[in-house]
Amino acid sequence: ALLTQLQMSFYSNRGGDDNEKENSKKVYEWLKYGIDKYPNYDRINILKRRLANLEMPTAQIAGQAVYHPDNKEKKFKLTYKNLNEATVKVLDNKTKAVVQTKKIPLSPKTTYLTEEVEFTLDLNKTGDYILRADYDKKANTKSNEDRYTFSISKLANFARVSGADEYEFYVVDRLTGEPISGAVVTAYSTDWSNKKYTRLASVNTDAKGFAKFNSKSYFTNKNNVRYVYKVSKDSDVMLEYQDFPYSYNYNSSSTYGQDLISIFTDRSIYRPGQVVYFKAVSTLQKDINTSLI
Repeated sequence: ALLTQLQMSFYSNRGGDDNEKENSKKVYEWLKYGIDKYPNYDRINILKRRLANLEMPTAQIAGQAVYHPDNKEKKFKLTYKNLNEATVKVLDNKTKAVVQTKKIPLSPKTTYLTEEVEFTLDLNKTGDYILRADYDKKANTKSNEDRYTFSISKLANFARVSGADEYEFYVVDRLTGEPISGAVVTAYSTDWSNKKYTRLASVNTDAKGFAKFNSKSYFTNKNNVRYVYKVSKDSDVMLEYQDFPYSYNYNSSSTYGQDLISIFTDRSIYRPGQVVYFKAVSTLQKDINTSLI
């Protein structure tokens, strides 16, 4: 009867955070009651295993993929259960040296509910970083979720196909939206295993943050070849390789010109009250040529 009651508590009222919390509380209370009330029950280990599973410590760290160096406090979120303390270490992804260590005290209200806490790191040097976490108990982190990779960079870029074998890049400051001149867009070839990257060519952005790249001499129709690019400015280098944009509807007719207006914002999601920075770029596209209006 006790096991039946546990099953009913587990499956009832599921579908919302409050209901799930209440449901977990009922299951926890029934488990504790059964273990305390019937310690010699011949199937008591079933209850003990379920209680151990319910109270199993868990942890997961989340944050942005890229932070701007001028934002002094980089915010992260730790979702945890049945833990009292976390120690996070930030490593330089290139040298693997520890650049910052921070202890995060935790105050779990229960041993069986998942809770959240925000913490910040004060880093401003551009680069790629690894965040690792240790806990006061062995936590189930599910596929290395205690390891979080992020980068600090001023660079944001937009790319598009502008003609046959022609690509355009626009590089801006990801916080202010100001164009960045002298940024380097480097093209690479690789296969789909992404084990080796071969540099093909580079182009620099102009005073307006624009760069054009003609792929005719570099791209081939070979199978299993992937073309990607990275953007850099001095020591500020993008963490990830990005695929070149694709276009399947390119019209090469030279009988007409087309005005195009592209609007770029500095980010895709905003908090209430944040300032929206944007740029509008007007171009004239005719045949395989694009000119700035």
